[in-house]
Amino acid sequence: MKEILKSFPKTDSSIFGIQLCGTSYCDGTYLINRPRSRVHCFEYVIKGSGTIVTSKGKLHPKEGDVYFLRAGDDHYYYSDADNPWIKIWFNVRGSLIDSLTEQYGVSDIRLFNNCRALSLFEEFVSNVSSGMDRKSIENQNAVIIHKIIQCMAECIYKNDSRYSEDAITLRDFIDSNYNRQVRIEELGALIYRSPSQTIRIFKKNFGIAPYEYALRRKMQAACQLLKDTRMPIREIAGSLGFSNEHYFSSCFKSHMGITPGKYRKQ
Repeated sequence: MKEILKSFPKTDSSIFGIQLCGTSYCDGTYLINRPRSRVHCFEYVIKGSGTIVTSKGKLHPKEGDVYFLRAGDDHYYYSDADNPWIKIWFNVRGSLIDSLTEQYGVSDIRLFNNCRALSLFEEFVSNVSSGMDRKSIENQNAVIIHKIIQCMAECIYKNDSRYSEDAITLRDFIDSNYNRQVRIEELGALIYRSPSQTIRIFKKNFGIAPYEYALRRKMQAACQLLKDTRMPIREIAGSLGFSNEHYFSSCFKSHMGITPGKYRKQ
């Protein structure tokens, strides 16, 4: 059993902090048990197989899979003895993870099959070992986590047969046009349905109305722009199709709990 570990100084921020990351070359003795874990756990399986025990049953992550274990849950997982895991992973804290996983609809999902996120995990671990100051590492890795969660959500959408073809058409159109206001009549024309039928189809598949889904996508994009760029908030609002900065700030605070300015500072 071999592990390459990198710990991180504890941060006072309640939004995002890194606890530990590394690469594990498991054997038959590998077992992790964290009752009511204080950290979120993200792991990418490079090779091998193993088992996660959840309240709903057992999951079996294998090569190419990502699994996500949420803070507050019991974390209990172990490697297969005959085909042990090689995996790269990180443990993090903070409300950012709760917010992003909820916004992307993956907060209650633990296993993501064939998730193409290895390079993102490698970049995350590399940043921790880079010698940059803590704030720079946290800022860069917060963006990487956002991208990983996007990959996780894409896996669910691509592999989940629960969604109808019409619903997928609507969702993909909204995803491609989140930077402007999409009218319900425009969506209805895509699937040859009335506005009321269109709303009903979307809500039946995704649990929310098209307008709410589009607003969530805008908030996701806003978070990334606030993190990754120095664009004035006024310009971010305009680039996402909001009529003015005040309305954008009001929507952002409603979804994220803080103003865009405070989010950028923190």
